[in-house]
Amino acid sequence: MTTPLVDVEQLLSDRARRPEAFASLRPREERGLRVVTEPVAALAQHDDEDDAPSVGASDAPPEIWLYGSIGAFGIYAQDVRWALDQLSDAKRIKLRIHSLGGSVFEGAAIYTLFQQSGKVLDVQIDGVAFSDACNIAMVGHSIAISPRGFMMIHRAWDCACGNGDQMRKVAGLLDKIDPSIAALYEKRLGVNRAAVLAMMAEETWWNAEEAVAAGVADRILEASAVPETLPPLDDVGEAVNHAPREVVERFVRSGARAPEPPRSLAAEVAAHLRSQAAAQAPPSRIPIDTVRAVEAALGRLQP
Repeated sequence: MTTPLVDVEQLLSDRARRPEAFASLRPREERGLRVVTEPVAALAQHDDEDDAPSVGASDAPPEIWLYGSIGAFGIYAQDVRWALDQLSDAKRIKLRIHSLGGSVFEGAAIYTLFQQSGKVLDVQIDGVAFSDACNIAMVGHSIAISPRGFMMIHRAWDCACGNGDQMRKVAGLLDKIDPSIAALYEKRLGVNRAAVLAMMAEETWWNAEEAVAAGVADRILEASAVPETLPPLDDVGEAVNHAPREVVERFVRSGARAPEPPRSLAAEVAAHLRSQAAAQAPPSRIPIDTVRAVEAALGRLQP
């Protein structure tokens, strides 16, 4: 029986065009998304035992953790949609965030999914919520932040290459994005859009006390309510370049670099091309078994 073949160039073109499909081949937890259906509720410490609340594990709302990049081979809207499907019966959800941000467009989709979920969302900043992660946090009906947490907003940014016309087009797009970000903060902060845009242009950083004073968070969590240690985050973007030293030392992996695309596909293609070269055969096609997982991932993204 002859094994069906697929075109290598077309496969790699699909991979470049839709990287989120290939990123989805990695387990969601590896990319920073976790669903906790039965969290153990932490009991508050009281001097007077008569004051102690009777809270059981069953009373704690389920949790969704965003502990990684938004897009950029991290957490995608399709992952959040899956997470919400797992908690379809829940009326209240705790959204725990520890992220340096990422794709503004992916973040917009994630924000919309949470906003339209019909759930009461209690946001908890366990470590950091920078850039688009901070934008997503604004979906919360309440926002609490770790006493050691940080938040940050800035203007949209991107990398581009090309001629002057292309550069101006990208700049024009970025100028359109900024007001859409500012709109998320106007009502919560009680200021006008121009004031938010000024904060973004300044690249504003808040520690826990400053976040509550500014209005981007409602309260500071008890130290016992957040993990003692948090996983280090990988990032080589603007957030790391401009972050306060204490933030980088505490939360960002030393020598951080952007995550590599999933290796399985690249490794298979490279191995096949090497074998074809050794056999002096045209390296234009590969066995379909090599890409069945990829096709399945692409299929999951179809409307």
